[in-house]
Amino acid sequence: MNDKIKMVLNFIEGDSEVVIRDYIINDIDIFLVSDHFMHLQREKASFIINHIMNEWKPKYILLREVKKDFEAVEHPKLYHNYESFFESYNMIHEQSSINDETYFIWLLKRK
Repeated sequence: MNDKIKMVLNFIEGDSEVVIRDYIINDIDIFLVSDHFMHLQREKASFIINHIMNEWKPKYILLREVKKDFEAVEHPKLYHNYESFFESYNMIHEQSSINDETYFIWLLKRK
């Protein structure tokens, strides 16, 4: 990673469920998830989504994932209950990805 990036961003490497469970960070401006949840089993993604909302509580979430209409029955592209974010977040922007219409992009702001 470029040294300038290291000065302004914190990266934690590891299994996403373990990282979300074991490294709670309470002062996050934005949490970015791109093309990741769709590759996780439903139970694992549900745990991560709930933990992000209830423990990490970022001010904003930027999410790019596959649309429900384009999910696969099994891996590699599962759709999850992303609407559960609306318990704690408001949608402030929504669009389809300009790179691939099968993906949505949401920008969410904490209520």
